[in-house]
Amino acid sequence: MTVTVVVHNMAGEVEMGPRPLPVPLLAEDVICCIPDFHRMDILLLGEDLIGRRGEIPFEGEMPETVTFTMVKVRPGMLDGLDDALVSELVDRGAVQKSPAGFSDDIHCLNLAKKETQSFSGGGFGGKEDFRQCLLLSDGRILTKRYDGDDYMEKSGDYKGSFIWEMAEGTYEVEGGGHLRVTWTAWAELRVRSTEPFGPGDFTDSWQAKDLNADALRLPTIVQQNDGMIDVKAIVTSWMKEDPNSGYHATRKVRTEDGPVMTRMTEEVLEGLGFSKDHFPFYSTGSGVRTLLS
Repeated sequence: MTVTVVVHNMAGEVEMGPRPLPVPLLAEDVICCIPDFHRMDILLLGEDLIGRRGEIPFEGEMPETVTFTMVKVRPGMLDGLDDALVSELVDRGAVQKSPAGFSDDIHCLNLAKKETQSFSGGGFGGKEDFRQCLLLSDGRILTKRYDGDDYMEKSGDYKGSFIWEMAEGTYEVEGGGHLRVTWTAWAELRVRSTEPFGPGDFTDSWQAKDLNADALRLPTIVQQNDGMIDVKAIVTSWMKEDPNSGYHATRKVRTEDGPVMTRMTEEVLEGLGFSKDHFPFYSTGSGVRTLLS
């Protein structure tokens, strides 16, 4: 038994077909028949993302003709990564459309990581580290982080420390999954509180931070070595799921959400040396449109 398969691109042009393929219909059978299917390209059935391998599910009876949509993705920042890692990124949805306001022909790698920890003993409290990195295929990098740490003593004394940090710049692909980054703006907002719980009604404001590559004063939201970012190291580190990484600790990697930079306006962003075009990324939790939105 066979089914007729047709593949269109996003413009509605035919990339493959019609072509008979055996039933059950496997993703790898479809992909291997598509000319010029790149390892980072994405296959959709309606609005559903199709994985790289395995049987493609259908609701109800399989139609005589199945039409897929091929989304061509060519983000150079993934050059040098092995096929298995790229496939995992695509299957997780980390390769996405550009943020709202950017050209539709730009794609991005969107990674976010959230770690939380709670503890008790002489009192109770917790920590949270939430960060996001957005690599746009046109050579821009946008990053942001929220770090919260608070503790309530049995005596009722409370101490809280809260940090919002963001940085952006441009990068050049050096090969082998390495990017040479030139940071153009860096800022943070630090709040200390003695009134439970959280930062409360603070008067602190955003402050621009001095960038000096020679003195190694560079953003730390993503790990780097002398201005060089190893994409594979970030991806493998951030994608690790470790539910038992500490006492009452959880670690969760997200690809569609990120920290919100508090009290952020376009005027504040520009005043800190950032591009106001990036305001949606910093002022919301996501800042991206996934391929399925």
